[in-house]
Amino acid sequence: MNYTMAPMRFLASNALVVFAAFAGALVCALILAACGSGDTGSSGGGDTLGNPTTKAAAPSKPPKAPAGTPRASALSGAEKAGSQAAGWNKDAALYAIASITPQVDAEGGAPGWLYSYVSPSAGAVVSVSIRGEKVELDPQQKLPPDQIKDISNHALPPAGKLLDSPEAIKKARKVTKILKSEPGTAASAGLDSFSSESPVWIFALAQSGQRVEEKITATRSGGS
Repeated sequence: MNYTMAPMRFLASNALVVFAAFAGALVCALILAACGSGDTGSSGGGDTLGNPTTKAAAPSKPPKAPAGTPRASALSGAEKAGSQAAGWNKDAALYAIASITPQVDAEGGAPGWLYSYVSPSAGAVVSVSIRGEKVELDPQQKLPPDQIKDISNHALPPAGKLLDSPEAIKKARKVTKILKSEPGTAASAGLDSFSSESPVWIFALAQSGQRVEEKITATRSGGS
């Protein structure tokens, strides 16, 4: 089953955004379990819980983090997010990571990252957002057993077997070149295994009204 995943927390003001596909979307993968922060905006993704879309358009003016907000790599918060998820349910498994806003720079850093987890025992998904020292666990979202099974089958391997965002973006040469040559440009980034047989990073941005997107294999050679 091919799911479109919606990576931005501002995708839903008070709706629960679940299942979205990477499939050609400008933004990258990440499922949001309940979002109650009041952020608004849309970069695409599922239109309802049971009726996901397969395309996503680039946000025209996405919300940005305040100037001076510390930037971090995607996997730098994985351990902290994992602890939060384990507190929710011990069998929570990470299945997607994405930048909260399209503010990923040429070094692969972003002001915040969103981590999505699935719990077979709870029959639900949940998201953990990390912005600097601020960590938030959103309310869980219950899903049908077949969807929980499919998400669980796409769980990511341990962080040690994955490329972090700074390593991965170096391989995204087109995106990196634009980021370095055009001041003020930033990208979206997401990591999952829904759009490929193995985990991939997707980096995407808009240039002159056109989408520029690159998929990068996210697993390390030899798994180390």
